[in-house]
Amino acid sequence: MNKINKYILSFLLMILISLSSCDKFLDVNEDPVNPTSVNEAELLTGIEANFSFMVLGGYPVRVSSSWMGYTTYPIAQSYDDYYVTENDANNTWASFSYTPVMNNCKILVEQAEAKDKHYYAAIAKIIWAYNTSILTDMFGNIPFTQALDQTQYPFPVYDSQEVVYENIQRLLDEAIAHIDNPNQSSEVPGADDLILNGDMQKWKKLAYSLKGRYYMRLTYAPGKTAAEQSQLALNALNQGLQSNDDNVMYKYSTDLLQENPWNQYAVNGRWNDFTSISGVYAQEIATGLVDLRLIVHARKEDPTRNSFEEQSGALFLSSSTYGSGSPLGVMYADPDSPLPYMLYSEVSFLKAEANYLLGNKQAAKDNLIEGVLADFDFVKPSFDKIAKTALDDSVLNNPVIVQNFIDQYMFSIRGFNPADDTEQDPFIYKRIAREKYIAGFLTMEPYNDYRRYKKVNGENILDLNLERSASILNIRFGYEGLPYRFPYPSSEWQYNAENVGQQNVPLGYESMTIPVWWDTTN
Repeated sequence: MNKINKYILSFLLMILISLSSCDKFLDVNEDPVNPTSVNEAELLTGIEANFSFMVLGGYPVRVSSSWMGYTTYPIAQSYDDYYVTENDANNTWASFSYTPVMNNCKILVEQAEAKDKHYYAAIAKIIWAYNTSILTDMFGNIPFTQALDQTQYPFPVYDSQEVVYENIQRLLDEAIAHIDNPNQSSEVPGADDLILNGDMQKWKKLAYSLKGRYYMRLTYAPGKTAAEQSQLALNALNQGLQSNDDNVMYKYSTDLLQENPWNQYAVNGRWNDFTSISGVYAQEIATGLVDLRLIVHARKEDPTRNSFEEQSGALFLSSSTYGSGSPLGVMYADPDSPLPYMLYSEVSFLKAEANYLLGNKQAAKDNLIEGVLADFDFVKPSFDKIAKTALDDSVLNNPVIVQNFIDQYMFSIRGFNPADDTEQDPFIYKRIAREKYIAGFLTMEPYNDYRRYKKVNGENILDLNLERSASILNIRFGYEGLPYRFPYPSSEWQYNAENVGQQNVPLGYESMTIPVWWDTTN
């Protein structure tokens, strides 16, 4: 109950602080709440809770998961067929990102820096950078340098995506400097840090890992080279997450209104009960029927069915128990499932890609293997949460059988000779993309990756059947591909029309056919 009360209090404080700092929403002469009266601990708790639930586990990833074939939302004119409008983007832009998260990060930074509470400032800048990256990856150019100061800049100009990414890296560098600053206040984050409980070395590793992610985002951006970005990424990633012990996650619980956002959205019926596993992802992860991650990414519709079946004397996953239409699984959609901020497996896959692009194919293969094995180790504890039959118990409680499944899955990766990897048949690069896609289940990164990956022989190296012939983009414009971006929100067209109108992105669905700056490969 203490955590619930703390969350509710912090949530209300965030709303009041955000509204008081934005006079567009309140037509009064005097602020109802003085932001500086809220201490750093309360600010931090609210920022983390709001960012985790409303942004990282909210609308951006629900839509991108549909677009990337993880989930299906089987109603007419849904995300599945790219029916996303300017009105749909409003909450993520203003109500969830700029106002209660990024503006409050700014307030926390100002308060913390004035009191030498550098750890608080560091966490705020990391989350500020993270949220900024989500917005710019969704929309392209966004307000940054003039954002969050409505008094001086009531109509903020849009910064280029290149400038935004420079500022993201700056925020992360400053966060690392805050953590290393020896002049620290005795008041430091602890239980008020709902993510890492004040473990600042893990926050530092997250900052370096995010730097690596964002360097790789610009691999093919104008004026950048794959080799330069890959080396920058490796330099950062080598100081990032080192094992699954460093995984960064927001922990949810079974308490009322404290459940995981995917559980609330798609499983417990609070929002809908028809979001399910897409056929695209079911086919990808079920290939060969040996990938044990399937049983925790998807959920049995009938708990009495076996997860496994015997074929010609060998055990395989049951193709009739899991597949297209299965509910979301226990790993990411139980009430107390943690929400990943960043995992060690992703760091390994980023290293693998960077090494590959630098020509270090053996190192890339080694990193690839590390990433897949890390993801298997990450999901194993969730095996105990699935609805198990007697056969399931006998399989999952036998380490030898479990390891045999993993070894079967790893066989083609371990046995591949890097010397056989060619420009026309880049096995390692394709496998890095595929494994990162599977491990990135229900996150936004695969959508960003798919847009930036280089094509080989006219095909994206992440070879998925994502084209939608019934999509609104195909109906209106004859375009069957994946949306390149989200439409700018209607609130910007209403309140900041001159500046949003200068971005050369039209109103309406056509906006989604225009790539963002760093996407040059499509």
